[in-house]
Amino acid sequence: MRDSLTSIGIDIGTTSTCLVVSRLTTARLGGVHALASVEITGREVLYRSPVIFTPLMDEARLDGDAIFAWVREQLRRANLTWGSIDSGAVIITGESARRENARAVVERLSGDAGRFVVATAGPQLEAILAGRGSGAAALSREQNLRVLNLDVGGGTTNGALFVGGEVEATVCAHVGGRLVRVDPDTARITGVSPPARRAAEILGVRIEPGQPANPEALWTLCTGMAEALHELIGGRAESELARALAIGPPPPSPVRADVVTFSGGTGRELYAAAERRSLKEVTRYGDIGPMLADALRLGPTCRAFALREPPETVYATVIGAGMEVLELSGSTIFLHAEGLLPLHNVPMVRPPNLDPLAPAEAIAASVRRGLAWFETGGDGPDQPVAVAFPGLPHPRFEQVRNLAAGLAEGVRPLVERGLPVIVVLQENIGNVLGHSLAALLPPGHPVICVDQIRTQSGDYLDIGAPLYGGIVVPVVVKSLVFHS
Repeated sequence: MRDSLTSIGIDIGTTSTCLVVSRLTTARLGGVHALASVEITGREVLYRSPVIFTPLMDEARLDGDAIFAWVREQLRRANLTWGSIDSGAVIITGESARRENARAVVERLSGDAGRFVVATAGPQLEAILAGRGSGAAALSREQNLRVLNLDVGGGTTNGALFVGGEVEATVCAHVGGRLVRVDPDTARITGVSPPARRAAEILGVRIEPGQPANPEALWTLCTGMAEALHELIGGRAESELARALAIGPPPPSPVRADVVTFSGGTGRELYAAAERRSLKEVTRYGDIGPMLADALRLGPTCRAFALREPPETVYATVIGAGMEVLELSGSTIFLHAEGLLPLHNVPMVRPPNLDPLAPAEAIAASVRRGLAWFETGGDGPDQPVAVAFPGLPHPRFEQVRNLAAGLAEGVRPLVERGLPVIVVLQENIGNVLGHSLAALLPPGHPVICVDQIRTQSGDYLDIGAPLYGGIVVPVVVKSLVFHS
């Protein structure tokens, strides 16, 4: 059986917002028996919106009404309605994720869409999405190369190293083209973000709102940021500037890459010129993005690795969101959760030292220890928590029954608080384990058991509405949600 899903990706970034509509071709493999699987076999972009400046009410708030109206207009242009969208993702990134109403805007968008799987991205997840959407991941797989993709946006640069199509390392920094804003008509500085202000202070240059843009001072800032980024790529944060601009720790060892690619709005500018540009050329977008692009192109990273242009630059993150972030669960899932889906931002825990072949009492103790990490008042978690572990390959019935007994006892804190029991497995035993588990819980208690999903503690999970008559669900696993 072959079918397709219509997926939408919306990227609300520091500087710009864009939308992509994609067709995901799916195929049901293995016939019509219970173990048939549904897999995504093809991806095609149907519609790309214009790229607009992210609508703001002020420096602290997104203009939600303007964003909603713009999204509806793009759907009209694509000859779509909310009802014709099967799934997709809203990605809110960079400085936009710091706006005080960011969560409310994303939740309203996902509520309007209904079937959305919402992926609000921290910098590491954004790096991975952009690397997949730009084509860097595919390049590493198809040409057997180590490819470092640097997604340079308005507020941050998020890098991911791909080897054989898989992520080996990430590196993120407050390096972006919108950190300093310049009036293109008067060439006066109109805004300086805190990371740029701190960087200028360390570099000994004065960049303040209201003053004329000094090309040499701005160039010092841009080259300093490019050098600090390369230091972080090298697995070090020895200089004061690198420490000030780093987001999270640098890679544990120097990134070894054959090729470097750039995506994002500022990344696109890197390929648009060969020489350093004049101040008038630099400020045409109202910021220092083109100058930062020049500094990166002429800087140490492009000297260390061979520079290539990827298939996608400015649309990389949104294509990664709408076409690459979505997975389909295995088709041996168990859903006893009427009206509960979709679920968004469910934290996941891998119980410590959980051995699925251990006695039920040991399994229960491990699950309870994991759930205790989410207690706020000593009475158990106050939100849904998914219990994640690999599962058992080809288990015998008594092994499944023992595992279910341990899980049923271990998740008692969730049951007592009326929270759903959500189990995420790597092995395709979701249906049989779910049936066994549900039989040991109070009648009618909601149980969701999905399989063929890889996770780790600290991940968050979105589960969309069931597809294909309930045999699969769309799933997004993400590493960070909103960052402060």
